[in-house]
Amino acid sequence: MVKSDRRTNPVVIVGWDGASFDVIEPWLAAGELPNLQRLMAEGVSGKLRSTIHPMSGPAWASFMTGKNPGQHGIFDWTRHVDGQYEPSLVNSASLHSKTMWEIANEAGRQVGVVNVPVTYPPRALNGYLVSGLLTPSVNSQFTYPPALADELHRAADGYVIHGQAWYVEGKEAPCIEDTLTTLEKRGRAVLHLLREHPCDLNVFVFTATDSIQHRFWKYMDPDFPGYKPEYARHADAVLRVFRQADEILGQILSHLPPDGAVMVMSDHGAGPLHKLIFVNRWLMELGLLKLKDRRATHLKRWLVRNRVLIRGYNVLSKIGLTNLYLRIPRAQRSRVVSSFLTPDDVDWSRTKAYATGDFGQIRVNLRGREPEGIVAPGQEYEDLVAFITEKLYELEDPETGERVVDRVYRKDEIYSGGCLDLAPDLLFAAQEYAYISSKHFGFEEDELIVRSDYANSGNHRQDGIFVAWKKGGIKRGETVCGAEIIDVAPTALYLMGVPIPDDMDGRVLTEILDGAYLADHPVRRQRPAAPDGDQPPDGGYSDEDDEQVRRRLEDLGYLG
Repeated sequence: MVKSDRRTNPVVIVGWDGASFDVIEPWLAAGELPNLQRLMAEGVSGKLRSTIHPMSGPAWASFMTGKNPGQHGIFDWTRHVDGQYEPSLVNSASLHSKTMWEIANEAGRQVGVVNVPVTYPPRALNGYLVSGLLTPSVNSQFTYPPALADELHRAADGYVIHGQAWYVEGKEAPCIEDTLTTLEKRGRAVLHLLREHPCDLNVFVFTATDSIQHRFWKYMDPDFPGYKPEYARHADAVLRVFRQADEILGQILSHLPPDGAVMVMSDHGAGPLHKLIFVNRWLMELGLLKLKDRRATHLKRWLVRNRVLIRGYNVLSKIGLTNLYLRIPRAQRSRVVSSFLTPDDVDWSRTKAYATGDFGQIRVNLRGREPEGIVAPGQEYEDLVAFITEKLYELEDPETGERVVDRVYRKDEIYSGGCLDLAPDLLFAAQEYAYISSKHFGFEEDELIVRSDYANSGNHRQDGIFVAWKKGGIKRGETVCGAEIIDVAPTALYLMGVPIPDDMDGRVLTEILDGAYLADHPVRRQRPAAPDGDQPPDGGYSDEDDEQVRRRLEDLGYLG
């Protein structure tokens, strides 16, 4: 690792995954988050618009590249693979664009990156990188340089990437304490790196703020459907995590040089998760998706419809063996105890559209693109997209009679770039993401839209947070409006004095800057460097690593 004694205009970015002003404003007013409150009073703050959809994978990829998913190629936790319908997990090699830290490296700056999702396997750089979510385990090579792993374990008394305790209702305390311990260890590692390996650009992400809201939203929300009085015992679970994150922020600020700048941001906001929409079953009812007429598929459907598998899961849960179920290899669960049908059960020769992802994504079974595509490009495609869009807007919640879809997007409305063909053809948001889509067919339910029985009661929202401070460079006590997650990378590069590549979709947030500072430091742009450099070979994960990562994502409520 190349070291330098002097940092010029260093920038520290602290990511609080899933942080939202809707949640933290009462705590700020009550003085619960004093370090963030001080930054807001002495700097600028405002909402930060996430990607569509506000999912951590594409959002953090847009954060690190300053580009929309149509350019960087990550639209979900999984990606479409040519020649097959089963998607594969994304990894750092799925990213088709350079990151802000790679651009900073090219400008001669040293960088340090910790726990940003979609950075596994770590790419070589001048500085260090500690990969985050999507890393199978600490037994993987999760650092660059590789020797840094031992240093982190010593500094944190055993560095942890993912907490080990699973959430089980009625046994919440171990999950809360495990989340706090994981956060504490990450804080210790970050402070060690700041002291021992100072860099020009420092990016530290804390994901505990997101995972605790996924699991414990209903404990702090008395209006949550099905709220139980006993939830009040853990009503402060989310606040406890944010308090600890704020304490770590204060320690980070104590290491900031006088000419340094700091940004605190989140990839998306948070809110309650109320209901599930079984999109593939809805497409079946429209006649757009067909299952195979074969014995194995009929048997799976019968098992699900009669809730055999769910009853078995509930028994395991009651006797405390839920973890055992979750540790059964996914391939075996798919064959034996899965509650969903696989792409192999779909009759693709008669299927025109199918659901992907967790946030309302539909792909057309397009001829020439999908392995067994039947929809012709051109007018047939356009007519089908228009038909599905119309039907989505008509979709009603059987319990309330209300229409549930807020907005339907064609992919070319919101994305642009060379990776556009990897995107789902249609995306839709329902009840501001209080309703989430599921790839499961939901045959065990009587309705297409049902109350969520996920372990997770929290979900994402479009607006995250943005806070920025720099002595003598950034305005004081002002609110910034219109900031987007793609703006963070160009703004960080600007504050380091690095020219902004012309192919970034984001912009420098010049409105946050003191007028005199901006006059003395005009925004500089440059042609993008040569095509992106070497990337790790995109061989995917081993079967064991794939299982570990999928299990972790399922625990957070993804891959539904």
